[in-house]
Amino acid sequence: MRIFIALLVALAVAGPVHAAELASLTFAETYRPATVIETEAPSSPAGGRVLRIEAPHSALICLGEQAGLHVRNEVIWYQARLKVAGATGGGAFLEMWCESADGKRFFSRGLDQMVKEDADWTEVRIPMRVDQGVEVVRVIMNVVLDGPGKVWVADVRLSSEPLP
Repeated sequence: MRIFIALLVALAVAGPVHAAELASLTFAETYRPATVIETEAPSSPAGGRVLRIEAPHSALICLGEQAGLHVRNEVIWYQARLKVAGATGGGAFLEMWCESADGKRFFSRGLDQMVKEDADWTEVRIPMRVDQGVEVVRVIMNVVLDGPGKVWVADVRLSSEPLP
């Protein structure tokens, strides 16, 4: 205990430590972020607006969240249509995070449904099983671009059905 107190006193006497700045971002007029996210005119198979994500590297984008849920003893389904171009990495997939009433979080990733390289509109759907004794109150819906490329996202839906 004495060593700890002596260390605190020594740090207080020495004064603050100044970190060396490695870089800074100045959001000037010519600034363009590395990952670009834009909406486009209706071009999805269902005719709705489309979100286009273009990144020079891997990117995880939160598409939205749904709070105020009370899901018990059901399967939650997160689905969307994805279109990919110039994906030189793995491609794109959906990711869903669920939060229970007690604050615990768990996730589902659609790695087995990855839309790869140059693919036209593909419907993907991932489940999250909510067993007895668990109540999901919030769901976060993400899309992951695994490497550089473009992904278009449309027709995002969240639904549930009783456990089989």
